[in-house]
Amino acid sequence: MTTGELILFFAVMGLATFITRAAPFVLLKSHQDSRLLLHFGRVLPVMILMVLVGFGVIGLLDAQGSRQALLAIAMVITTLVHLIFRQAMVSILLGTAVYVLGIQWLGW
Repeated sequence: MTTGELILFFAVMGLATFITRAAPFVLLKSHQDSRLLLHFGRVLPVMILMVLVGFGVIGLLDAQGSRQALLAIAMVITTLVHLIFRQAMVSILLGTAVYVLGIQWLGW
């Protein structure tokens, strides 16, 4: 693959990603006061978070040895940081960083 083809590939993928992210806002603009959309706006973030926590716990239970310890440490750090600062992005990024650093640098 040439450099030009690679640039074109990333440009098309970037455009496709942008369109799929922007489409709901454009297409549903006239329905922004809909009770159903307002309900989804309240309920979906919690549901998505519960799915992520569920997968994290399943991963923790399936892991063995030091990997299980690393997952537990990352989950505890994520939880504590969120309880202290109430900033979801900060807690998620910090927990992910602890896990990735443990995997990559410490060889866990």
